[in-house]
Amino acid sequence: MPMDLQQLEIFMAVAEYRSFSRAAEALYISHSTTSRNVSALEESLGVTLVIRDNRTVGLTPAGELLYRDGKGLLNGVRALEELVRSVGLGQSRRLAVAVAPMVPKELPESVRDFCAAQPEVCISIRRCEIADVWKMVENGEADMGVTVGASLPESRGGIESLTYYKGKLKLAVGVNDELARCREVDINSISGREFVIEPATSRYISGEVRSKNQLTPVPSVDSVLLRVATGGAVAVVPDFLVVGTKYGCKLIDIQNAADEEAVLIWRKKNPSPALENFLRCVKKIIT
Repeated sequence: MPMDLQQLEIFMAVAEYRSFSRAAEALYISHSTTSRNVSALEESLGVTLVIRDNRTVGLTPAGELLYRDGKGLLNGVRALEELVRSVGLGQSRRLAVAVAPMVPKELPESVRDFCAAQPEVCISIRRCEIADVWKMVENGEADMGVTVGASLPESRGGIESLTYYKGKLKLAVGVNDELARCREVDINSISGREFVIEPATSRYISGEVRSKNQLTPVPSVDSVLLRVATGGAVAVVPDFLVVGTKYGCKLIDIQNAADEEAVLIWRKKNPSPALENFLRCVKKIIT
């Protein structure tokens, strides 16, 4: 039996508040309605989701899984409802964009052109880590994503992409690091250093560099740059990743550095007129 979205929404509130009473208050429904809908959802799925006692509400492993992944599902449904209404009215008033921590040159100009042409459209910027951009676009939480080419999987499925900027890989070092005095470095000659990497940037480290140095995985770009600035580590990053004086980092040219791409991604079946118009503005800038 298909999952009832109203029941799912009520369950999500119970899971968030860990209370039937507080969930009922937040949703402006009765306690009995809240309890009845969660029980009906459990019955339709054939599993127990909620652990009930007199004082607290807990979640079973199945409940934890549904709570974790249910947010994306509900967000996708709400986004679809909004899109259907707006397309039905002949216009789309919202464009949700998931953005990795990067500052490629062409995008701000495209945004200005788009906003000037369609002032009625609200651009909702959702900043997230590089690895999360693809997920947000794929599950419908964002209409479009702005990310790094290295983060894209080999199998793209229903996702299209557009390269709108190419930058060079650079070596990020602390401003007081001895390498900060160099204008260019041969990265293969560096040994005995700590290289910090997050999932996407791990692809930038060659086998030769890995064999000579210590690699430290970290979860985010901010983590990479803070570690570089404060811990004596170095990192290889595209020149368009956010690097500012607040981090105390400096970017050094790398000999024979490879290019990296800044890309836009979107779902092929997204019919949003706002998305089509935004892509038109981007293509006008880059061609």
